[in-house]
Amino acid sequence: MTPELAPSLSAGLRWSYHDHHFIGYTIAGVTTSIVYENAGFVFDVGQGLPFNIPRNHYFLSHCHSDHAGGIPYILSQRGLWTLPPAHVYMLPEYCAPMKTIIDTWQTIEDFSYPYHLHAIRPTESVTIDKYTVTAFATKHRVNSQGYIVSQKKKRLMDKYQGLSRDELLAIKNKGEEINEEKSHALFAFTGDTQIEFLDTFPQPVDVLFMETTFIDDVRSVEAARAWGHIHLDEWKERALHIPAKKIVLIHLSSRYSTKYCQNILDKTFTGPLREKIELFPRAF
Repeated sequence: MTPELAPSLSAGLRWSYHDHHFIGYTIAGVTTSIVYENAGFVFDVGQGLPFNIPRNHYFLSHCHSDHAGGIPYILSQRGLWTLPPAHVYMLPEYCAPMKTIIDTWQTIEDFSYPYHLHAIRPTESVTIDKYTVTAFATKHRVNSQGYIVSQKKKRLMDKYQGLSRDELLAIKNKGEEINEEKSHALFAFTGDTQIEFLDTFPQPVDVLFMETTFIDDVRSVEAARAWGHIHLDEWKERALHIPAKKIVLIHLSSRYSTKYCQNILDKTFTGPLREKIELFPRAF
């Protein structure tokens, strides 16, 4: 994993895990958007960030303006760029109000946007090329959900594990299939949520982009919960058992500098557990 900072809100900040690459920008109450570059998937769009525009699929966790307010801008810009219709996914109850907002902007601009709105709710999936995106339940002040991105990969069947190459070739030459497709969960994105989402989190993932808005005693756990957010104190004792190889913290409060956050994490976690936990790159 190698984080790489980019210089501006326009370009976003880059983070990678092995051969999976992300661009994003996330500050609590200001803007949150994470792009999975490998597939062109966007998870929340903030106020509409330039690095969002050339993608094709947009997944909204909820519709607070710092997560979803930029949809009309993005669709308008895509129209100017003559890009194909965008696909925007959200909880069913947000589709009608979002369409009203988009229609209003089209009227104001006297310009039609090419787009499709899709309703998706927890446990439902959409398959796009070689990836499957599945919604999972989260708990915020308003209705919300997160998303898991999975990919099917071929692997040797368990019953053939440990056989030599020649033995496998002999079985294959008999016309028997020795491989099977297995779904592998690459990463998950929570959007805004309280800690309860972990109680029903559906499966282990390589990377969990998890909102953790507050990390010190300046803001209490109770205050974090009152606004539908997570405090570090709520999960630090269970960090080892959170089902992810990497926990990447997003949506941190703007009151914290990156250096301050790193110091808190260094004091809270040690050894391999500290290596498991990272900050999504920040510009301050």
